Amino acid sequence: VLRSTPHRIHAGQPVNIQWQATNLSRFTSFGLVVTDLILPLGRDRRRRSFRPRSFRRRAYRGDSRGVVVYDRIESGQTRYSSYRILVSQRGLYEAGPAVVSSRFPLPLIQCWFRTRQMEELVVAPPIGELAADWKQRVTGNAGRSDWHSSLRRPDEDEFFAIRKWRSGDNMRKIHWRSTAKHRQPMVKQFDRPVSQDIAIVLDLFADPGRMDAASNYEQSADICETILSFAATVLAIPENTASGRLVIGIAGRQASICSSLNQTDFTANTLRELATAESSPTPDIGTVIASVAELVPVHTPCCVFSSRTIAGYLDIDPVLKTGVRWMYCGERWFENLYSGPGGHHDGQVESRLVKAMGSF
Repeated sequence: VLRSTPHRIHAGQPVNIQWQATNLSRFTSFGLVVTDLILPLGRDRRRRSFRPRSFRRRAYRGDSRGVVVYDRIESGQTRYSSYRILVSQRGLYEAGPAVVSSRFPLPLIQCWFRTRQMEELVVAPPIGELAADWKQRVTGNAGRSDWHSSLRRPDEDEFFAIRKWRSGDNMRKIHWRSTAKHRQPMVKQFDRPVSQDIAIVLDLFADPGRMDAASNYEQSADICETILSFAATVLAIPENTASGRLVIGIAGRQASICSSLNQTDFTANTLRELATAESSPTPDIGTVIASVAELVPVHTPCCVFSSRTIAGYLDIDPVLKTGVRWMYCGERWFENLYSGPGGHHDGQVESRLVKAMGSF
C-alpha cells in the first residue's frame, strides 16, 4: 500500500489523500481496511499504540484519521481509494504511520500490520479573495518612489517619455515637435509605466505583554494571520508570479526572504515559510526591508503589511521609510482589498475528518 498526498494544501480547504493497494499474493484479498493518521509535526508518538483498537477508542487533540476500505482485490490487481480531510490550521503536519487490517474470513479475528511510510505535509495559510487591481491599489504612488533617493514630482516642464496619441488623451499634452517628426500625433507621458515588479514585507508584530486597547495581543495575532493569508492568496494567482519579479520578506520570530528570481521553486518555498511563520513582539523589520531592497531594482515599489498602527511605524529608522509604503491591515481599506476565508486564529491546532470516500 502506498499513500499519495496533494502537491499543495491550504488550511480550510478539503483535500483528498489517495491510497494505492496492490495484491502481490496468489489469492484474492477481501475486506482490507487502511486507517491513516495525520497529526502536527513534532508530536510525541512514543507512548501511542497504533493497533486498530487504539485508533477507534482513543482521541487525541489535533489528530485526524482517515479510513479507506477495499472490499475485494484480485491477485496482481491494483486498486485506488481515497479519503477527504480538512485541516483548519496552517503549519507542518506528518502523515503516518498507517495500519492495514482485515477481519476476513472470521470477524472475531483481526490481522494487521503497520506501514512505515511517513510524509510531511505543509499546510499553507487559507486562501481568500483578492481584488483584481490589488497591485495598483497597494502601490499607489509607491511606483514612483525611489528606495535610495527621492524623486521630484513631475510637472508641466518635465515628463517621463513620449508616446503615440490614444483616444481620450488631452490635446494639451501633444508634443508638436515629435508629432511633426513622426508625422502622427505624439503626446507627453508624465507618469512612469507601472512596473510589474513588487516587493512585499510582512510585519508580524504581536506583543503579549501589552494588553492595552491600542495593542491588544489577540487582535494583533488575528491581523497577523490575515496578513499571512493575504500573501498565500497572492501566490495562488499564477499571474502574480509569472509577470514581473515578486519578493516577499517575512519579519516575525524568524526573518526570511523569498524571491521569484533566485529560487527555482519559489511558490513552494514561500508557502512553507508562510505555514511556519510566527508573530513576535520584536520583529526585525529593518533588516528585512534592507535585505529586500538588495534583491529588487531601484524603482521597485515596496509595500509593508503590518499589524501595528502608525505609532509603531514611527519607531522605525527613518532611512528605511524612504520609498516604502506602510499599511496597517486592521483598517477598513484592507477589507476592501482582501477578504479572508472567515477563519479565526486561536493558537491551537484542530482538524477534522470530513468524510471517507469509498474505493473505486
